[in-house]
Amino acid sequence: MTKKTYFEEDKMIEKINFYFEQYKKENSDVITIKSYEKFRVKYPDAPSVYYVMKCFGGWRIGCEKSNLRPGFKYSEREVLATLREASSFLGVDVSYERYRMWAKKNGQISPKVLLKRFGTWADVLKVLNGIHNEKESR
Repeated sequence: MTKKTYFEEDKMIEKINFYFEQYKKENSDVITIKSYEKFRVKYPDAPSVYYVMKCFGGWRIGCEKSNLRPGFKYSEREVLATLREASSFLGVDVSYERYRMWAKKNGQISPKVLLKRFGTWADVLKVLNGIHNEKESR
């Protein structure tokens, strides 16, 4: 197998940047792996996530070099939908462990992801409480 030359790598980086620019025009400047994979359905010639990571040394680095902000794995909408469902089944004052068991059983977003998004479990409970209050006021 022959090693790619610097020129070929430059061309691939140019191609990645082209598709990232197209993504930005059609979506936003925040990109997740999941949203990029959906985008690739429309543009099958766009480089794969693996290839982006290989060229730049990581997904986040590739995004940043293309002036895109790497987003969370789950969109805000997906996180809130999961929390709405959780509040329906578990209420608003749920322990980390009880949520973890529910999420695992139902294939939902893990509590670790929620902690990364919101900071502390108390902050997650504030969001759950807000969702619960929103439902009651309707």
